[in-house]
Amino acid sequence: RAEAAGTGPVTAAPPTTLPGLVPVAGQEGVYRWERDDSLLVWIPPGYFYPGASDDDPNRTLTQVAVPGFYLGRFPVTWRQFARFCKATGRQ
Repeated sequence: RAEAAGTGPVTAAPPTTLPGLVPVAGQEGVYRWERDDSLLVWIPPGYFYPGASDDDPNRTLTQVAVPGFYLGRFPVTWRQFARFCKATGRQ
């Protein structure tokens, strides 16, 4: 759990595992997607300041809550892209 300034606790636990998403043994927060054997990591919910920059210290920023999501651990491979093209009829 983490605390964001003035917003309360943020839980890092992923939601109930989706069908086809299998936890990888020994790698917390890493899952294998059965459709294409790609690896996904769980990004827990949190807060950020869009457009935050050190360039303007007087800038007023609004904190935004972001729900948790799964993200590919590695870029898409050419093989995965070829399967996508074949399945969707794209070139």
